[in-house]
Amino acid sequence: MLTVTAPSTREHRLPDGRWCRCTPVGGVNLAEFNTLARRHFNDLVTYLRRRYGDVQYARSAEVQDRGALHFHVLMRVESVNNMLRDFKPTDPHCALRVLVESVGFGHEVKVDRVDTGHAWYCAKYVSKSQGRTSRSTSSLPS
Repeated sequence: MLTVTAPSTREHRLPDGRWCRCTPVGGVNLAEFNTLARRHFNDLVTYLRRRYGDVQYARSAEVQDRGALHFHVLMRVESVNNMLRDFKPTDPHCALRVLVESVGFGHEVKVDRVDTGHAWYCAKYVSKSQGRTSRSTSSLPS
């Protein structure tokens, strides 16, 4: 399961003191980001498929307290071990985070390996979003 978020509304620094590349100078306009979020997500899936092979997914869009959209994405990935290798939670320069940032999302990325015993965890986000203004989309086969 992959969670991606919007960039910050203001510039910020990485733990090593350098400016974070995910946020443009002056920060991000959330209304504009939310309008383009679907395009950012489609670009992300395109690049994930180029890098990790077949990617099937179900996603849930949720609005954060700050008004920004973020996505919870349940995925079946052909090269899942490569994807997990490319994600280092504490490394702001890991390959997966750089990919997520390159298509317009922020540096806050979360990856959880989910097995069939954790289906409730994924269903929570989809059902939670159905009660709000968010929408869920899917490319998983029936």
